[in-house]
Amino acid sequence: MAWTDGSESTGVESAPAPANTELAVSGRVAVRLESGATVRGTIFDDFADLLPGAGEVNVRADEQRIVTARRWGIAVDDGTLVFVDDAAVEALPTDHQDPATK
Repeated sequence: MAWTDGSESTGVESAPAPANTELAVSGRVAVRLESGATVRGTIFDDFADLLPGAGEVNVRADEQRIVTARRWGIAVDDGTLVFVDDAAVEALPTDHQDPATK
């Protein structure tokens, strides 16, 4: 799969990437995970308005864990949720429908 950012990295990128105008809530996407695997899913939320223009936001998930906030919430086709930044997401052509709507 060719990524529009030309990245060869196997991890999820946390640095801000140029805005991708093709990405939007309800859009179908391919997501590159930290493991190097690629999954497909549907964007369920865009958290851009909660993130500062530069830098990271750390959020306490529970008593033991602090996590970094990410821009996109993705409902993966296998039923899991992932949260990623622009560099890890690529919009799919409109012919890649959500399997739940077929």
